[in-house]
Amino acid sequence: MAPAISIVLPPVVNTILSGIQFVRSVGNENKKLQGEMDARLSSLELEFRYAKWDITNYEGLDQKLAVDMQELLFHIEDFICDLSIRDGIAASWDNARGSDSRLMYIPIIDSFIMSIKTIQQRQAATDSSSQREGAKEGTSSSAAPDSPYYAPVGDLVGCDESKVNIQELLSPEVDESLKLRVVSILGCNGVGKTALARAVFEASSVVSQSQSTSTTQAHEAIAYDCKAWVVASKCKSTGDLLNKVMEEVHRKTDSKYTPDAVLKFLDDKRYLVIIDDLQPGDILWEHIKCAFPVNFKGSKIIVTTSVHSIARTCSSASYYVYPMKCLSPVHSNQLFCEKVYGRPGGALDISDTDRPRLERICEKCGCLPLALISAANYMGEKGQDLSEARCKDVCKTLGKYLESKKRAFDELKIALTQRYENLPNNDCKNCLLYVSMFPRGHQISSKSLARRLIAEEFLAGSEQIEEKIDRARRSLEVLIDRTMIEPVIFRNNSEVAKRCEVHGAMLDFIIQMSLAKNLVTLIGTDNDQHGNHGGCVRRLTIQSSTQLQYDDFLKGNEELIHLQKKSKLSSVRSLAIFKSGILDFKSCKMMRVLDLDGCDGFDETVLRDICELVFLKYLKLRQPSIREVPKEIKNLKHLQTLDTGDTPEAILLPVVVIMLPELAYLFGRFELLPSSPPETRNLERFLESKSELHTLAGIVKAETGVLETIIQRARKLKKVKLWRTCTSSITAAAAVGNIHAPAPTIAPATRGNSKRWALFRSIKLMPKVPIPKHAASNGKTPSTKLSRNPAVMSPHPQPSASTSLPLSPSDNSVATTRLPGSLQY
Repeated sequence: MAPAISIVLPPVVNTILSGIQFVRSVGNENKKLQGEMDARLSSLELEFRYAKWDITNYEGLDQKLAVDMQELLFHIEDFICDLSIRDGIAASWDNARGSDSRLMYIPIIDSFIMSIKTIQQRQAATDSSSQREGAKEGTSSSAAPDSPYYAPVGDLVGCDESKVNIQELLSPEVDESLKLRVVSILGCNGVGKTALARAVFEASSVVSQSQSTSTTQAHEAIAYDCKAWVVASKCKSTGDLLNKVMEEVHRKTDSKYTPDAVLKFLDDKRYLVIIDDLQPGDILWEHIKCAFPVNFKGSKIIVTTSVHSIARTCSSASYYVYPMKCLSPVHSNQLFCEKVYGRPGGALDISDTDRPRLERICEKCGCLPLALISAANYMGEKGQDLSEARCKDVCKTLGKYLESKKRAFDELKIALTQRYENLPNNDCKNCLLYVSMFPRGHQISSKSLARRLIAEEFLAGSEQIEEKIDRARRSLEVLIDRTMIEPVIFRNNSEVAKRCEVHGAMLDFIIQMSLAKNLVTLIGTDNDQHGNHGGCVRRLTIQSSTQLQYDDFLKGNEELIHLQKKSKLSSVRSLAIFKSGILDFKSCKMMRVLDLDGCDGFDETVLRDICELVFLKYLKLRQPSIREVPKEIKNLKHLQTLDTGDTPEAILLPVVVIMLPELAYLFGRFELLPSSPPETRNLERFLESKSELHTLAGIVKAETGVLETIIQRARKLKKVKLWRTCTSSITAAAAVGNIHAPAPTIAPATRGNSKRWALFRSIKLMPKVPIPKHAASNGKTPSTKLSRNPAVMSPHPQPSASTSLPLSPSDNSVATTRLPGSLQY
C-alpha cells in the first residue's frame, strides 16, 4: 500500500515567486545581459504559474515523482535566495571590469525550466495511469479492506486483568437499572483492542428470550438474546453498518434496513453489539445510536477505537471508557518468546546472556503487541537463536519495516499506514513527520514544535504567526486525539499538551516516512539513516554522535565522495544537535532552524558564525557560556524565535535584538542594555510601526527605561515575564511582598548555577489603545508609565499618571491598586 504524499510545495512556490520579483527589480549597467537574465527569470516564473504548483492537494501523487518535485523546488528556492542577498547580487553583477557572473546563471535557469517541464510530463502520465486504474476498479467489485488484525484469544498475554475489567463494566452490578450501556475500548492501533473485544464477544452466550430471563433471575449471568460483530472501518455508510448488524442478529442478507427497522427488531431483546475500529469519517456515532433501543434489558454495545473524542462521545460517562496500554516489560518478553518458541513459558528458558538482547527487542517494539508479534514471526522465519547478530538484525529490520518485503510485517504496515493516510489534512501529516527530528524518548515542547514548523514553512498560508501557532496547536491536538502522539505534561489540567513524545513502532514508522520523502537525515542513532536523493541533506539531526560517525556519514554516499563537507551541507535548512559536539555549519547559508540546545563546544566564535546565517528564523541555544548577544545579530532579518533558555547568569541584550523586523518570541533571562537618546527614538518608531514582538520572556529587573518603552510602544506585545535572583524561596516571597501577582516560582538550579531564579511578575497585555494627542509629552522621552496609554475608562479607581513599573524589590507602589486597563496580572 503506497502511503499518501504530504509535501510543502505551496509556501516554497510563493517564496520562489517573490524572490524572482525581487531579483528582477535589481538593476545593472549591462542592459543586454540584464535583459537576458530578466527574460530567463520571467520564463521561470511563467512555468511555475502554468504548472499550478501552488495548489494544496497532492494526495495520491507518485512517491518518487513527489520527492523529485520537492527537491527541484528546494534547489530553485536555494538558487533564488542566494541571488536575493544584496551583497551577492552586487558582487555577481559587477561588470565594471568586463566580467559578469550572471553568464553562468543563465544556463542554470534554463535547466530549471527544462526540469519543470519534465516533471509536468511525468505528472500528466501519472494522472492518466491513475485514471485508467480507477476505471478498472470501478468496473470490478469493490472489495472492502481487510479486517483489522487481532490475535486469537489463546494468544493473549497480559490481558487477563483487562478482560476482567471489561467484564466488570458489563456486569449488572454496575447499573442495576439494566439501561443500555456503551463501553469504549480506547488505544492505539496494535495494542490489542480488537483481540480483547473478541475475547469478550466469544465468552458471551446467546440463549432464547425465555431462557435469558430465567437465567438472569437465577444466576445473574450475562446472557443475550442476540449478538453481532461489525467492523466499522469496512462499512461504507451508517446504513451499511446497520445492515451488517441485522445480518448477524436476524440472519437475513437480502434486505435494506432503516434505523427504525433495527430499532423495532431489537426493542424487546437483550443484545450485545461490538462495533470494531470506529474512526473519524462518514460513520458517526450520533447516526448509529438512534438505531439501538434503550430498553432496560441489560443490552450492551462495545466500541473499539483509537480516537479519544470518539470514545468520549460513545460513552457519555468517562467511567465506561477503558484505556488500553502497551504490555509491561515482563508480559512483552513472555509474548515474544511464546510466539518465537511456539509454547507458553518460553521466556523462562532464556539465559542470562540472551535476556538483555530480548529486552532490547521488546524495547524497540515499544511493548506494542502487534509489533512484538511481527518481530517474533520475522525471527521465527530464520530460527530461534537469540544471538547478538540475530538481535541486531531484528532491531534493524524493525527500524526499516516499511521497506521490508517480509510478510511478517504486513499487518504492522497496514495498521500504521492507514492511520497516517486517514489524517484530515497536510498540517497534521507535516506535524507528525517533523517529530522524526527528535531523539527517541525526547519530550517535545508543543509550542516550540509549532514555531519550528512555521520557521520551515510547513504550514502554508498567509496568516499571521499567531494564527499559524493555533493551526499547529490544532494539528497536535488531532494527533494526540488519535493516539499517534502521547501527551506528557498538561498545563493547568487542560487538554492542551505542553509536551509530547512518540514511542516504539510509531516513531520508527514516522522516521521511515520522513526518510522516504527526504525530510530528515539522522546521525548517531543505532543505524545512521538518510535518504538517497542526490545527496541533498535538508534537515540534519545529530544524536549522541561522534566525529567519526559524522565523517563516515559524509563518506557514505558514493555520488558525493568527491565533494567537500561544506558542499554537502550547503542545502541544510534545519540542524538539531542533541548531546553531541558542535560541527562547522558556516556553509549552511540556507539554514532556517538551528537547535544547539544539547551540543558541546559552543563558544563566541560559533555565536558570531550564527549571525551570518541570514535566512535563519528559529534559533535555540540554551548555552551557559553565553554572556552577551552580539550586535551582529542584526543581520538575522528573518529571525522569528530566539530561545536561550535557563542560563546561570543574565545575558546582556542590545536593543538591536528587539528591533529585528520579524522577531516574535524572545525566551531566556536577559538584561536589557541602556540605549542612547537617538537609539531610543528609533526604537519607539520601530515598536509602534514595524515590531512583530509577541512574547518577551523574560527580562531580569534592572534600572533601565528600555523595558518601559517596549511595554508602552510594542504594537503586538502580549506577554512579558520579569525575573529576579534570590537565594531561597523565602527570600523570593519576601521580595515580592503583597503584590497581586502569581506566586513566585523557583526554577531549579541548572548546570551548577550559583544563583536561583524566581518568577517576579508575569504580565499579559491587552490590545493597545491609541494615545490621544492631548496626552503627548511634547516630544520628550515619555515617562516610565506602566500602562501603554493614559488613564482609560474603568470601573475601578485609577492610579496617578506617574504610576511606574516597580524596578526594585522595595518599590511596591502599585501593590494594592488595580493597574490601568491595558495590563492584567
